[in-house]
This record gives sequence, C-alpha cells and structure tokens, in this order.
Amino acid sequence: MVFPMDGDEGSGRLRPVHPRGGIAPGSSPQQDGRALEDPSIQTYRYVRAAIIGSMLLLFISLLLQVVADGWSVNPSISEYYYWSVRGVLIGTLVTTGVAIVAIKGRPGLEETALNLAGMLAPVVALVPTPLLPLGAMVCPGAQERCIPEEFLPGVANNMSALLLLGPPLLGFAWWTATGSGSRDRPTRMSLVAATALWGAFALWFGPTETWPLRSSFLVWSHYVAAIGMFAFIIFVVWYNALRTDRHFRVARRKVSYRPVYFIVASAMALALAVSVVVYFATAQASRQSSSLVFWLEAVLLVLFVVFWIAQTVEFWDEGLPSEARRSVM
Repeated sequence: MVFPMDGDEGSGRLRPVHPRGGIAPGSSPQQDGRALEDPSIQTYRYVRAAIIGSMLLLFISLLLQVVADGWSVNPSISEYYYWSVRGVLIGTLVTTGVAIVAIKGRPGLEETALNLAGMLAPVVALVPTPLLPLGAMVCPGAQERCIPEEFLPGVANNMSALLLLGPPLLGFAWWTATGSGSRDRPTRMSLVAATALWGAFALWFGPTETWPLRSSFLVWSHYVAAIGMFAFIIFVVWYNALRTDRHFRVARRKVSYRPVYFIVASAMALALAVSVVVYFATAQASRQSSSLVFWLEAVLLVLFVVFWIAQTVEFWDEGLPSEARRSVM
C-alpha cells in the first residue's frame, strides 16, 4: 500500500503517514531526531508519571510524620492509616490502582496481573490493618487484632461504595471488549479474572454488618489484598524481564533492561516474603516492638517506583509494549 507523505515545511524531509492519521506502521517513532508527539502517547506518559508522583507524595507525607514523631516509625506503613498520613495513604493507593488498571499491558498474563493489582490497591487503602488492643480498646470475641470501633462505619461505607462500583465498571469493560471485537482468549481471561476477584471480595464482605464472613474480612482482607497486590506487581516486573530486548545507555555503554528488571523482581519477592514472615511471627508482640516491616514495605515501594521509572523510560516514545499496541489496533 502507498501511503501519503508528510513533511515539515521547508525541511525537505518526508515521512509516511497512515491514511487514517498518524505515522504509518513500520516508520520510526523518532523521525528527524524527535520523539513522536502522539496525544495518546503523551497520555500514557502522564498516567505513568501520576503513579510516580503519587508515590513521592506518600514518601513525603511519611517523612513529615516520622520527623514529627521524633524519627520514630510505626511497625508498618499500613498503620499510618490511623495517623495524619491517612488521607495521602488512601489517595496514593487509590490513584495508583486506577492508573495501573488504565495502563495497557501485554495481552494475557501481564494485562491480567496489572488489572488485578490495580483492583486490590483500593482495598489495601480502604481497609486498615487491624491493631492489637491498647488502653480501653477491646476486640470482639477472641480476636487478637481488630480495627478500632470508631473506624468501622467508614470502612463499611467505603468498601460498600467500592464493591457497588464494580458491576458497572466490569460491565463497561466487557462491553468495550466485545464491542471492539476483542474476543480473543487473553482478553477473556483478563476479564474473567477481574470479575472473579470482584465476586470473591463481594462475597467475603457481604451485604450487611451481620454477614457471617464480615468479621474475618475486617481482620484479614487488608493482608490478603496487600500481599496479592505486591505479588501481582512482582509478576509484572518478572514478566517484563523475560520479554524485553531493549537497552539504555549509561556513560556510552549499552545496558539491557533485562537484568535491571530481574534484580528488582528478585529484591521485591525477597522483601515481600520477609515482611510476611516477620509481621505474623511478631503478631503477639507490642505495636512498638519492631520497625522492620515498615522498612521492608518502604523497600517494596521504592523498588516499584524504580521499575515504573525504568519502564516509563523504556517505552517513552511508544507509550506501551508493541504487543499491547497491536492488541488495540
């Protein structure tokens, strides 16, 4: 097929243009030495930058709280829900979750993992980690940890709103996928997994406060969502390490993205595993017994930001991997 040509006035340089707009397939995204300023690519950059910015906002808020507390840290970042950091913590996780879902991954496993991680992030934000009883605080039944009673109405309201939002959003996702002709197996797999995850949490949370599973949801859902979210993110990093064949330059030397992603994925997996073991091994201890989990969670978040920055640089000109671009064309 012969494509029309487009050029800069007075430059004498031409480049092929697709009849429906944009640069023709196969042409370089950096014609004439300049990045292609496609609005959709700019949008992807801004979405990726929003994730990085929201993480930096959380780090700054945590730092301010730590300084205000005389450089003393809580046992985990999650416990800052009960401090002045709560608004930033919730906002960061919800924003990050929405952005991760919006980012298009490679069809199949990567896209599914991104969607599930993004869906779990708001649960981590809206359901705080249970605390050991302190002072006049009493946990119901034989529970060793629980959410303080004054926070329960807010948790119930927020989770109810989140779960009620699920059906219209999932319906929209199914409609857009089938309406655009995307009936391939990877797309269906991603949608089925997302629908199943919503259904599992809806069943666990239940319709009323007297739902028999509600008490276990309040105790365990934060941990399940947090561990699941990081596990899916680690898988995405590892998957990118397997699939990338690109390089970047450091002091005129070509360096592959692959070992960078492998190192980040391995370090995140180790930090997550140690965090889980340490947290539950010290569950009987005082709230102020150890800050190790706090630092391990901080390492996880920093490594996530490192990966996200590296991937943003890797796909700066294209916006997203070629397999993901082909899946929406």
